[in-house]
Amino acid sequence: MLELPPAVGRKALQALVETGIIDEAVERSADKTAVLDKSRNLLERYGLTHGFDVLVSANKDYDELLDEALAGRINKETYEDMIKNLYSRLPDAIIWVEQLAGTLLPLFKR
Repeated sequence: MLELPPAVGRKALQALVETGIIDEAVERSADKTAVLDKSRNLLERYGLTHGFDVLVSANKDYDELLDEALAGRINKETYEDMIKNLYSRLPDAIIWVEQLAGTLLPLFKR
């Protein structure tokens, strides 16, 4: 769930460029920040940024949680509460993927 924005964004961008739907230079980059920025710019054109932003935020929250846990600065209860909060965002991920499918897939049928 947390890796959906960079994975889906990268693939959607590549597919739209390779099929000529959009005319944009795409670099194959491992730079996650660059991929997220380019992906968000693309999705913004189609009004698909809300779910993207929710999941990117959840990923940042999880990264911070891991850092805190590894440093021993949080207890088990806090960790479990945060994981439950992340699970609660799963419906946002599902809705976003459905929105992507409904908006982007028809572009390939032209």
